[in-house]
Amino acid sequence: MNQAATNRAASPLRLRTHSNYDRLVALAAESHARGRDPFAATPRDIALARLYSHAFRRHVIGAFHATRRELDGINDAGPAAAEVARATESLADLADRSMTPVEHDVRALISSFHHYATHVGRVVESLDRACGLATGAARAALAVIRDRFVAHMEAITAGNGLSLTRDDAAPAQGCFQVPNLGITIVPLVYGDHHSWNLAWLDGAKSDVPCHLHREGVEIHLGYGPLHGHTILGDVKAEVTDGYAMPIPPARDTAMRTSAAARTTCRSSSARSGSAAGACFSTSTPGPLRRPTSPWCR
Repeated sequence: MNQAATNRAASPLRLRTHSNYDRLVALAAESHARGRDPFAATPRDIALARLYSHAFRRHVIGAFHATRRELDGINDAGPAAAEVARATESLADLADRSMTPVEHDVRALISSFHHYATHVGRVVESLDRACGLATGAARAALAVIRDRFVAHMEAITAGNGLSLTRDDAAPAQGCFQVPNLGITIVPLVYGDHHSWNLAWLDGAKSDVPCHLHREGVEIHLGYGPLHGHTILGDVKAEVTDGYAMPIPPARDTAMRTSAAARTTCRSSSARSGSAAGACFSTSTPGPLRRPTSPWCR
């Protein structure tokens, strides 16, 4: 093992953290050591645990998903294969957590937050060890994957609990590519019964193909500069300025813009829990009818 790898093994990577985050980690660990004793947590601790948990939750279709995809692209990890597998398993555990509500009581701390903090730490440790074990091109690729994941997580852990997001870019290794639609979904806010996502459309072709919304209620918000047409069912309307369009379940919708426009479109779903990109029919399993709008043909 070379000197750099020796130093890495001696000084494992740790996420930068805020004192609020450190306190919650310590409280959760102490609670579990005492058989999940809930009595040390204050209402403020519970509120902070909920904030951090929802900040992590948006990465179900962000960094948790994108990092797994990047790791799947490492063809020959060599001696780092076992650590890559561990990181992938922990990322899957983090994504699966989206099926569990973030409660309003102490469970937000000793269940939701504790799970996220533990498994995020495991991913970072596994990726860091993998970088120390891998060689050649695999090592360089793993280092990029690790650093990007760490940056996404530190945006949460190094903050005071109020996680800030941006809706003017699609960050590397932090988005979801919707199959067959050619758009990038950037998760911004994930609450108990809603989500707020950025649909990033950039380049010479800034259209959203016709698709169906399988369930829940979604609102498309278009922000300029844009010029084109928005489609809902059998109705088409020209848009030259910002607009808001509620979309009932199982309705065709699309966006046609001029080639010169750069369009961003935010969508908010009333679906309970984490939407995980499922508001777009092509990303969810199950039988769906074909789009029927004449504008979609």
